[in-house]
Amino acid sequence: MKSRKITRLGTIGYIVLILLLAVWGALLIVRYVGLPDQIGKRLASELNSRGLTLDFKKLYLDPLGRVVARDVQILHSSPSSENRLDFDRLSFEFNWISWWRGEPFLENASIRGGELFFPISEETGIRLSDLYAEIRIRNDALVIDQLEGRLLNLFVQVQGEVVLEGFKAPPASKPPTAEQIEQQARLWDQIEKAAAEFKGADPISVSLKVQLPLAAPMEGQIDMMIEGQRQLWKGVLFEKIVVEALYEDRVARLHGDVDFLKGHLEFEGRWNPKRPNAELVFFSDVDFSLLAPAMPSPFDEFLGDVVFSELPENQGKIRFNWARDFSFHLITRSTWRSFSVLGVPFDYLYFPLSYDGKRLMVSQLEMRNATGEATFDVFFDGDKTLKGKLASTLVPTSLKKLFGEKAQPFFNSLVFDGAGPQIECKIIGTGFKPEEVRLEGNVGIKNFRYKGVKLNKVDSSFSFENFALHLPDLKVEEGSPQVCVSLLPEYDARSIWHLVTA
Repeated sequence: MKSRKITRLGTIGYIVLILLLAVWGALLIVRYVGLPDQIGKRLASELNSRGLTLDFKKLYLDPLGRVVARDVQILHSSPSSENRLDFDRLSFEFNWISWWRGEPFLENASIRGGELFFPISEETGIRLSDLYAEIRIRNDALVIDQLEGRLLNLFVQVQGEVVLEGFKAPPASKPPTAEQIEQQARLWDQIEKAAAEFKGADPISVSLKVQLPLAAPMEGQIDMMIEGQRQLWKGVLFEKIVVEALYEDRVARLHGDVDFLKGHLEFEGRWNPKRPNAELVFFSDVDFSLLAPAMPSPFDEFLGDVVFSELPENQGKIRFNWARDFSFHLITRSTWRSFSVLGVPFDYLYFPLSYDGKRLMVSQLEMRNATGEATFDVFFDGDKTLKGKLASTLVPTSLKKLFGEKAQPFFNSLVFDGAGPQIECKIIGTGFKPEEVRLEGNVGIKNFRYKGVKLNKVDSSFSFENFALHLPDLKVEEGSPQVCVSLLPEYDARSIWHLVTA
């Protein structure tokens, strides 16, 4: 009896072993030879029902029973473009019961080594590379457990749910014109160039959490977080970047903080997607000299020569509008205290500015140092009209280092025993170039010396145009008018003007 039991157990063991070997062998065959064409066709049919075209080199089962496709390409075509998704490995988990019932059988999908490409023109497109994704597929939604990849120099991570229920594909729209395609490609090229300017040890990370019903995308919710550490942009170091954007209840809100080596920038924005306009408000106490490497000439040289004892304060807002063409309007005011330029100390500067990309207005700029103060107003319509006014009591010799070496002999010949000259003038012109500007007004000076000659009082109206200075009614007390007039040919007004405006 004992030997019979052992024989039976041995037989059962052999059968189990043979079955296991058969299953293992079948898996090996499926692993290396591939799954039957019917399964590939069914998979392609599932994706075709979602408007996608599938192409792959091999389809097989992995040890966990998932269907794996290698060297995959998925295309999504529309009248305006053909988007492409390439990746090394695509795996699906099938609901095999649904397979036999003829129902949709895709459950979960994972992607590795992928690249998503949205073409804009023949040579330009948006590329998401190093794609990795874990997605659960339901009849009514796609659940994104994890999706990550690289866009430009950003590391992008996405989680959330895309609700398919109730969604109907919109009717085919007219393809964009060649001009529209060229504009879009040019814009994306500019974005790529701007992004390439950011360099850091680690890429800037962008995290997205989404709840998006395709049937009513305006009812969705998107939470985005942008974070970066020690990013270098055109020679400007950003110690820390944190930007949070939230779309909820049909309103988009934005909040950001950027830390520099000295000072920080904070901004907030709000946008209703139903309206073609938005507004961003900001505040900063950034040391502007740190921004010099990123500024165009001549602002880079000017800011590089500024030293702040107290951090400057800057606040304002930017209004955007794209009802027709894209436009913006910047309104800002800066307050600087205890600073110097090229070693010349100033106590105070208040600089209000309004600029819309064309028109420029500075209203009541104020500047003070230990010798006096100056105010300045100007308006330019962006075309042919420049208007403004200037008033000053500053002592010119207190500013002499700003005008370069060539002007130093002239300033060294002046000594002011009292206050600086009283200057009031109007600014009239067609642009900001020296030859486009005319100044006219009055000047009054008391108690000063020119080359050792003491002059108690000098008054005159004046005009300055085409590099020529005119003093039509010069009045001098206790001195010879010839002494004052001799200043003009000896120091060419053209060279001094260039020094001021360089």
